[in-house]
Amino acid sequence: MFPLREKISPINSLLDLNFCTQNVRSLNIATKNIITEQKLLAITKSGADITFLTDLRLNSLKQITACKDVSKKLYFMGFKFIHNSPTSSRGVGLIIKRSSLEKIVILNTVRDTEGNYLLIDIEHNRERFTLGSVYGANTNEGIHMYDNLQEDILRLKNKKIILEGDWNATWDRWEVQNNID
Repeated sequence: MFPLREKISPINSLLDLNFCTQNVRSLNIATKNIITEQKLLAITKSGADITFLTDLRLNSLKQITACKDVSKKLYFMGFKFIHNSPTSSRGVGLIIKRSSLEKIVILNTVRDTEGNYLLIDIEHNRERFTLGSVYGANTNEGIHMYDNLQEDILRLKNKKIILEGDWNATWDRWEVQNNID
């Protein structure tokens, strides 16, 4: 009845990991406040082995200390935090339960320069996978990120790929002037 489920279940049973995805709408690290703490608790509450995150807005190139603070907090909560959020307007990441790190090996990490996506190349049960968090372009000026994402995925050469995210796009075959996106 649900053909999508049939396609997903072999990957889930092979991976033996639980996934979750969240759009966090900023981690608010520019000023210390309770909202950041509440968001970190909400992110980790699902209990997923791997949680994909979008819209982090960490501004990690300028907010270095605050980013390290978030990473430390997540570490003490039992998670490894990997992110790509160089500006205050974009950003993606993922958290991995530290206990799940015993099941997987991170072989490679790929970040685009604009904070639109983060890919990790992992090995689990002798199989390689690409996991990725994507924050799609909001305007036509940023649409090249989809080509860059495709190139980076192909460069990793994994046949098993799990991508999540806020794609900011809708599939519509109409002409541009009539396209809903």
